[in-house]
Amino acid sequence: MRTQFLIEVADTTSEDLAAAGIDHATALLELNRLFVAWVETEYHRRTHTETGQTPLARWEVTGTGWATPRRCRPLTS
Repeated sequence: MRTQFLIEVADTTSEDLAAAGIDHATALLELNRLFVAWVETEYHRRTHTETGQTPLARWEVTGTGWATPRRCRPLTS
């Protein structure tokens, strides 16, 4: 991710955000939007060197979809 996604994102400081009139929450939402777009359009479509498949193709082959986590019992002391 560091060499694939983060190089696409501009290095921005708190001072840069303040000068642009952007609060941290808005900047984080934008970073999240950019990350999701990158995952969906780039990462999921690149062939993985270990599996020889894209993550999207591998996920589609399993046919499992999203698994619901099982409920854990409460921790007691």
